[in-house]
Amino acid sequence: MSEFLGGALLKIRIADLITGTRILCSVALLFCPAISLSFFVLYLASGLTDMIDGPVARKTGTASKLGAKLDTAADFVFVAVCLWKLLPSLSVPLWLWIWIVLIALIKMINMISDYVIQKKYVSFNKQLYHNKGQNRKKSIEFEINSMDFLVRVTGFEPAAS
Repeated sequence: MSEFLGGALLKIRIADLITGTRILCSVALLFCPAISLSFFVLYLASGLTDMIDGPVARKTGTASKLGAKLDTAADFVFVAVCLWKLLPSLSVPLWLWIWIVLIALIKMINMISDYVIQKKYVSFNKQLYHNKGQNRKKSIEFEINSMDFLVRVTGFEPAAS
């Protein structure tokens, strides 16, 4: 029985350790010069761990709420560190900064409206993959209408791809 418990704990830890590795790689990015080989290697490692932690958890049957929260925290740390390191080295025009802030605000408002409508926190991953039905339809409509409003107010049309 102790072997089974040890094996179960090991399975739980594998996916969470992969996610923890992403946090460590993200923090290590702070100590690398932006757009250097070491930055690229750690960035790539962080991206790979982001891709494999979820499938490993599902494959081993060890997906958990703690793992999902840890994954969200790791994503936040990774994005924050990358923005902190990369944005100063990039020349970003003012109009793009405005769009970035407006899109971030729309996302935050969308998450808050999901919380109000569904009475629970809905992470971005859940918005993409798990939410279906009338409540999510209202959130999507709000987001589309908000983006349409921003386009009309700013007069900026994104380039067609």
